[in-house]
Parts: sequence; structure tokens; C-alpha cells
Amino acid sequence: KIVLISDQFYEKIDLMIPAVGIDYYEADKKEILSGQRAITTTSFEEIKQLYVDLYELICSLLILVIGFDNIILNGDYNKVSAVPGLNVKTLEDVSNMRNKGNILKLINADQPFGKMVCTCLNADVRNSIGHFSYDADDVSDNGQMIRFYNREKMTDYTELSLVQICYDIWKMYNCLGLFNELIHNVELQILSETEGIVPSFINNESVYNRIMGKKAPTRRVDGKKIYPNEPCPCNSGKKYKKCCGRKMV
Repeated sequence: KIVLISDQFYEKIDLMIPAVGIDYYEADKKEILSGQRAITTTSFEEIKQLYVDLYELICSLLILVIGFDNIILNGDYNKVSAVPGLNVKTLEDVSNMRNKGNILKLINADQPFGKMVCTCLNADVRNSIGHFSYDADDVSDNGQMIRFYNREKMTDYTELSLVQICYDIWKMYNCLGLFNELIHNVELQILSETEGIVPSFINNESVYNRIMGKKAPTRRVDGKKIYPNEPCPCNSGKKYKKCCGRKMV
């Protein structure tokens, strides 16, 4: 899914290049995003589906963030901290949530993995696009503002500039890149544990053993004890005491 949506993004990136470059402009970012400046390379209708698709995919991956933060903070990946209004106690409960947008309420930006999640995920915007409850003004003279209405109370709305929407798409894409890296490293860990395949960046058996929490060998293949100053049996060229025989960390 990440690969497919990356293809979607690159099909549209030429439409959003001015927004992609905002982080590198000397002009005040808040002024640019406020709608005081226009973007003439795209319209809201051209990029709204990409916004929704990125939002949906990131929300579906947030269960990873919750699980890893649980491991670090609680020592239990499956236990979910209580959130008012949500009947969620385990990761299984999270995966069964009907309103996937509510998963954002379970993310804590102060936690190690919660920091990975971009702050531009906006459930109101996503729902308004999905229910066609928005007014889009793409005329540059009018500030290119889009109003996203609350379906249950149409007098309530969120108003964002077209430039802001394009910039949020760019931030979501970068956030997705972090998730892609996280998933890749999880896959490496699984391969290491199940098939003994060691990632190429770990070319020293002692390093691998420490990462995997494995005990250092205490005897050679011939059954004789390995002494501290003998060459390490992993063929690293180091003494045993400075390689696999080192205290596990």
C-alpha cells in the first residue's frame, strides 16, 4: 500500500512543488500557509483524493506506533491506555474500531514513537472530503480558502488554505516514509529471529548476538573451553574477551 500511494504522490508532485518547497523559503511560513499567497499549479479537486488516501493509510499504520510505545513504556505491546469516550483496552480492540479516525486520540506525541506521527492529520478535513461537505474557492484573488463543514452541525467548520492542504499532503508523505522505514526494520528483526538471516549492516557475530540477546559461546567446536585471551570462534580476529565473550549489553 505504501508503494502504491507513493506512486500516486509522484503522479501529483508537479502540482504541489511550490508547497513542497515551503520549508526552504525565506518568507514567513505562517504567512504563506494562511492563504495570503496563492498556488497556481493545482486545484483542490485535483489533490483531495490524495489527501484522503494518505490520511487513511497512515491511520491504518498507527497501531504500530501504539504497540511500540506500549512495549517501551509498559513492557506490554497489547495494553492500551484508557482514553475517555473510547472502549479500547487492547490492540485487538484498536484494530476493530469502526471509526478509524478515533485512533488519533490514542496517539501521544510526547512518547517515543508517537513523535513520528505528523501533526497535520485532521479528521474534520478527511470526513468533510468524504461526505462532500466542503466549499472550495480556488480563485487566487479570494485567498483559495476551503471550508470543511461538520455534517452534524453545518455552522461549525474548519477553514484552511489550498496551500496548507498541499503542504499537509507533503508532510503526510514524509510521515509515511518514517513508517516504511519502521516496517522494514521490523521485517529485518523477524527474519533474524525466524530464519537466522542477519542484516548486512551487522557483519560481526558478537554485535548480532548482543542485539538478539543470545548468550556467548563458552566452548569451541571441539568441546574445549574458550579462554579470555584466545581468538574468538566467530572469526572476528579479536580476542574472545573483547568480542563474543564480552559482557552482554
